[in-house]
Amino acid sequence: MNVHDDARGDPQRGWLSLAGFPLSVAALCLTLLLPKLVLTRFASERMFTPYDVWETTLALQQDLLVAALAGAGLLALGQGATRLRWIGVGLGLGSVLFLLLVDLRARELWLKPLDLGMLGYLWSNFGDLRSGATLFFNHNAGLGMTFRRMLVVFGGLYGGLWGLSYAALFLGPRAAAPAAGGSRRRVGRRVAGGVLAALFVTSACVSRQRYRIDENILVRPAVNLVRDLAQGAGGQRELAAAHDQRARPLSEALTSPRVLVPEAPPFRNALIVILESARWASVDLEGVGPTLTPTLRRLAGEGLRAKCYVALPHSSKAYYAILSGRHPFPGIDMRESLSEHEPSLMWAARQQLQADVSVYTSAYLAFENTHGLLAALGVERRVESGPAQGEEASSFGRSDAPLYAMVPPALASGRRPFVSCVINLGAHYPYGYPGKPPTDGEGLQAYERVLAHADAQLGDFVAELSAAGVLDAETLLVLVGDHGESFGEHGSFVHNNSLYEEEVTVPLIFWSADGRLRHDAPLVAQQIDVAPTVADLLGLEDGAWRVQGRSLLREGGAPIYLTTFFEGVGQALIEGSTKYLYEPDSGRLVEFDLAADPAEERPTEVEGATRAAVVRRLQAFRAYQRAAFPD
Repeated sequence: MNVHDDARGDPQRGWLSLAGFPLSVAALCLTLLLPKLVLTRFASERMFTPYDVWETTLALQQDLLVAALAGAGLLALGQGATRLRWIGVGLGLGSVLFLLLVDLRARELWLKPLDLGMLGYLWSNFGDLRSGATLFFNHNAGLGMTFRRMLVVFGGLYGGLWGLSYAALFLGPRAAAPAAGGSRRRVGRRVAGGVLAALFVTSACVSRQRYRIDENILVRPAVNLVRDLAQGAGGQRELAAAHDQRARPLSEALTSPRVLVPEAPPFRNALIVILESARWASVDLEGVGPTLTPTLRRLAGEGLRAKCYVALPHSSKAYYAILSGRHPFPGIDMRESLSEHEPSLMWAARQQLQADVSVYTSAYLAFENTHGLLAALGVERRVESGPAQGEEASSFGRSDAPLYAMVPPALASGRRPFVSCVINLGAHYPYGYPGKPPTDGEGLQAYERVLAHADAQLGDFVAELSAAGVLDAETLLVLVGDHGESFGEHGSFVHNNSLYEEEVTVPLIFWSADGRLRHDAPLVAQQIDVAPTVADLLGLEDGAWRVQGRSLLREGGAPIYLTTFFEGVGQALIEGSTKYLYEPDSGRLVEFDLAADPAEERPTEVEGATRAAVVRRLQAFRAYQRAAFPD
């Protein structure tokens, strides 16, 4: 049946057909905007300063374009739609709404916009990830609803609006509408085309909001292509050449005199333990009273300790920085894993020491292709631990108990020398620990309790390693956090996109059984310093391995560069006690005096020549790192 087949009927039902159709179209288009509105509210409450009306409008540009295209298509289709075609369009737009809702949930949990790469990853690793369905569907997703309920509510709203438009068009006679003149139709088409073009241009030109919240999974590819072409690549090579922390051969990084442990013989083995979500603000290595982490405090007091700055507050990026001695790619792309050979501590140990090189972990290595990343860094054996008895697995991995039981006998019976890495998961979100009550939630209290539990497990692990003869005088033990955590100190929660101290500082400890590394004063370090320092202690001198970090045993210092997981959200530069925070979207640059204001509560706007110089250095860093990992 064609909607023009019957133009008879009573005036009231005809009016419903004529007026109800455009009203239904408008309602359906508004439905497509709901996911982004929920996401902006989530971002306002959980991530950073609230969006005002203007910022929300900017963030809606691409979604407004989708809604306008949907509305224009429906209005055009309404001139001659059949029942079957109308049902097909309804199902298609329902799929669009579902995709936007899934994109909303992906950003809430992982702070990532959904893209084809993530869809491919989900499909390829569905077996590992299906255990996360409870987290994905049953936890709060905004508006006081779980995501499961949100799907039902939004789906019901969409179905009701679509049913209204169906009823208006097909159920009952339709009154004849006066024919519009050809010139009026042409004007209407031109106006509609102009609106769509304007929306596309504003979508391409608007500054990216934090967390790329303004991007829409359906529009983003075309808009970003136009945006990139408009920005161009002019001057990027010159900027990269001006960067002041370029990679240099390891031999050059080890030329200055040793000022710490100057005459100690080299270690034969190294064990690096990467501590999940261990933030400096909560471990308290310097105090004398009660502490959440007595194991870490004891090891720190018996060795060399440092307040360590991450390169980028994200786990897989931290693995790269720790093992390679270089900054990772400044964005969510895992370009570090695309190479077959990324020069690193592991490759140097294999080639110069003929060491056995391995990684043991309780995390899922399928996540973000960590398998590929570790292989590129030269790790020969990559071993995932099994689940504990009766354990409910998560999307992230398993508990640490099986990991800690597996490693001591494996290293004790394995080939020497060895350079091994243990990646635990104990303090990972959502901060579960034995006996955790449902009321404990996922806030700071739960985090600190799980951190204390993880430290107790670590203490037992170190004791088992010693009992197995692994931690003898020939073995260097290194403990380092992958990233910190935010709990609303500066308006942000979890990690990835804040560069305040609670999120970008972690503990770093070098320890040996014979006490040769003991040093009273804490140092300031970076994750990119770990590999050069370990190489120094192992006696490695690989000339082909280029690093951006330095050995902490030697004279010298370097500025500290930080960047967020999502490119364009934030950058930081630290020199001495001065810390600069830069937001590329807004162009805002502030500075903190960390000595006088360690909580970063008193920002000062930076203007003039100082601002220009700092911004140029940060831009040069970004250009240099992007050039190191070509598309």
